[in-house]
Amino acid sequence: VTGRAGHLGTVPPDARHDALAGAAELVLAVEQLMHENEHLFATVARMDVEPNVPNVIPTRVALRLDVRHPCDIERNAAVQGIIHRAESVASRRGLQCELNWRDDHDAVPVDARLADCLSKAMLETGLRPHHLPSGAGHDAAIMAARFPMPMLFAPSRPGASHHPQEPVDTDDVPPA
Repeated sequence: VTGRAGHLGTVPPDARHDALAGAAELVLAVEQLMHENEHLFATVARMDVEPNVPNVIPTRVALRLDVRHPCDIERNAAVQGIIHRAESVASRRGLQCELNWRDDHDAVPVDARLADCLSKAMLETGLRPHHLPSGAGHDAAIMAARFPMPMLFAPSRPGASHHPQEPVDTDDVPPA
C-alpha cells in the first residue's frame, strides 16, 4: 500500500494519504471476511512500514497475508474478495495498492483410509476422535504429494497453537 509521506504536524487530516491507515483498514477487512466465511483462515501476520519514524505519515506499507481454506475454490474466492476490498480502500483513501502473490498452495486433503485407521486406534484407547478441517500444512502437505498422509492433533484449550503456553491435557494423550 503506497501513499504520500508528510509531516504529521503540518499535513491536515483531509489532505493525508496515510498508507498505514489504509493498511490497517485492509487488515480489519481481512478479519471481517474471515468471520463471514466458514472454514476460512486469513491473517496479516507482518507489516513493514516506511519510513517508520515517529513524525512522518507512513508512505508505504508491505503486508504479508496468508489465506487458507480446505476448498481451493472457496480460498480463491476469498482472495478475490480481499483484492476487491484492497482496491476499494485504496481508491477511497487516494492510495495505490500493488499485489504480489509469492506463495499459493492448494489445499491438501488427508488420506481417508489412514485417517480412518487413526480414528479406530483412538476409539480402541477410549478416546473419541473429532474430525476437523485444518489449515496446518507443516511437512505433511509436502509429503502428501508422494505418500498418503493423515494428521493427528492433540486438543489444546482454548485453541492455542504455536505458542509457548500451548496446553495439552494428559487425559487427551493415550498411555504408551
